[in-house]
Amino acid sequence: MASREYRARQQFIHEVLLVRRLGLLVFLLVVVSFAWVAAAFAAFPGGNGRVVFVKNGGSGAPLFSVNPDGSGLRKITRGHYDSRPSVAPDGRTIAFARDARKTRAIFTVRMSGKHLQRLTSDDGSEPAFSGPLGRRIAFTRFNSATSQIWVMASDGTDERRLTDPRTADRFPAFSPDGKSIAFVRDRGAEQIFKMRSDGSDVRRLTNGKQSAGPPSFSPDRESIVFHVLSKKGNWVIYLMTANGAHLQRLRAGEDPAFSPDGERIIFVRHERVIYTMNRRGHDLRRVSPRSWSASDPDWAPRAGNG
Repeated sequence: MASREYRARQQFIHEVLLVRRLGLLVFLLVVVSFAWVAAAFAAFPGGNGRVVFVKNGGSGAPLFSVNPDGSGLRKITRGHYDSRPSVAPDGRTIAFARDARKTRAIFTVRMSGKHLQRLTSDDGSEPAFSGPLGRRIAFTRFNSATSQIWVMASDGTDERRLTDPRTADRFPAFSPDGKSIAFVRDRGAEQIFKMRSDGSDVRRLTNGKQSAGPPSFSPDRESIVFHVLSKKGNWVIYLMTANGAHLQRLRAGEDPAFSPDGERIIFVRHERVIYTMNRRGHDLRRVSPRSWSASDPDWAPRAGNG
């Protein structure tokens, strides 16, 4: 199911961009059934704070936060289709994508839901804060049938494209020290690459025939967790070193990301419920309500919620 949703979402984006090229004033609302498979980006070192995620269904896809044990559920946004939350290293600010006026744009908001700010005037998706101070945000921008990795200051200024306009690159993830960016490049099957934060020294990390999902760094920047599309059409979570070695299969699931203390991994199971597990793929603990369809989890470092 996840793979079908992922492909449907990619097709949806392509069709919207094609319509824009033809000059038609058409805007399609995001439909919940097109929810896209996505992972958080980096776990910044610190104590384990709240988990931010997207609740799918109803009249929108708002952001929520919750304690790692499932208690203290709080609504952050409302009335829109939001996705891809990325929590800043200070644990107080969230960058996310929102469907807004015929385009998808990047916003920031405080964990409390206050101080909403739009950063991009043009297309922007899949934001990811940089470490260690959160002064930059990497993001994806779509261009006709392709997509590239861009970076900007955390206030939305100083936009710069990092990858070639002929490539199809998505899902950037800063390393916690801000020196590297891992991302997904589509060459028939999506694979994980890594480059320096200025766009130089691009290297391929995965080499499988199956699509490898968005990368997420460990807080010590030594490991990357991600998911792979199996031959049976299911997502399976894997762990590897940051240079692409020592591949380890953990368990079925998607959207994996490390906890700030590096001891656990948060992910989504096939029934669209968020769980955590240890680094060996064991000791499952439920985070989101069983009756909800949840996605896009990111684990915030412990901080105030102002």
